[in-house]
This record gives sequence, C-alpha cells and structure tokens, in this order.
Amino acid sequence: MYSTFLHVSLLFKMVHTYMEKLMKQKKVKARMTPSKSWTIHRLKRDEKR
Repeated sequence: MYSTFLHVSLLFKMVHTYMEKLMKQKKVKARMTPSKSWTIHRLKRDEKR
C-alpha cells in the first residue's frame, strides 16, 4: 500500500514538473510573437467594450 502511494506521488511530481515546463515554453512563445498580434488583441478588447 505504501509503495503504491510513493509511486503515485512520484508520478504526480513528474507531471507537475512537465506542466511547468510546458507553461514556461508557452510564455516564451508568447513573448516571441510579434507586436502585431498584441495590437489586434487590444483592438478586439476595445470592440467588446
């Protein structure tokens, strides 16, 4: 019973670190995108208002 718990916790840790890596990659990609996409985003926001 205890060994299975350890195994699950290890898996959870691995998944957590993997998700963090993915999030970091997404953030980097968002930063690397051109400013044009940001201006379009702002325009859409203004239209919603």
